[in-house]
Amino acid sequence: LSKQCPGYTELHALVRESTPMALAPGAWEYLAELGHEPPTVGAGYRLLVSLLANYKEKKFQADMCDRLRAQLQPREVRIQGMAERRRRIHTMVRQLRQRQHM
Repeated sequence: LSKQCPGYTELHALVRESTPMALAPGAWEYLAELGHEPPTVGAGYRLLVSLLANYKEKKFQADMCDRLRAQLQPREVRIQGMAERRRRIHTMVRQLRQRQHM
């Protein structure tokens, strides 16, 4: 992975450059910014890995929601089109009835 890959984040880089024995430069600061203060390097590494897993899970869920929304949109558009058609028909019927009463 390079930093130019889509979806590549600072968290990806930190996990990739860290090991359970030594965290990447900037990892402690990154964790502190998020409000975490792991007691050991191993705990910090596990925290980075779990943060990345959570990030990937949330991204996957967001992508699934987008896909489902995209699948539903044509149906919603069709339903809205039918509602608009019914409205136009009711308007025409109303106009015809008014003409008949005149």
